[in-house]
Amino acid sequence: MVSERRKYRRVKLSVEDGFFGNFLLPDGSVINAPLVDLSAGGFNFALPKSDRQKLKPGSKLVMAKIFGATNFELSKTAEAQVRWMGDPEPDGTVPVGCQFQDLDESERSRIERFVDQERVIRGQYD
Repeated sequence: MVSERRKYRRVKLSVEDGFFGNFLLPDGSVINAPLVDLSAGGFNFALPKSDRQKLKPGSKLVMAKIFGATNFELSKTAEAQVRWMGDPEPDGTVPVGCQFQDLDESERSRIERFVDQERVIRGQYD
């Protein structure tokens, strides 16, 4: 078994889980996109292929809230930087990995509690 060396625990999600992030993109547009995973360090989401040109590695975006199966309102907007973008998936989305930037400790703690709660619900006890 390969051990994962992440600083923060993450919850793995699927599009079917129904968790979406509300994102403000660099061009000022707002999208709602499915979250694929979340931790207090960052997140991965499924960007619609039609919006691919709006982001690139190094781009900054803002996550305003998480909604869907469970609503989680951030008390402050959370700026993140795009770290990587994958190849288009068969479902027409592009995976995008982001790292939170300058997230204050109270917000980071709130996200950690949310992640821990969702991991228990999903049986992700690793």
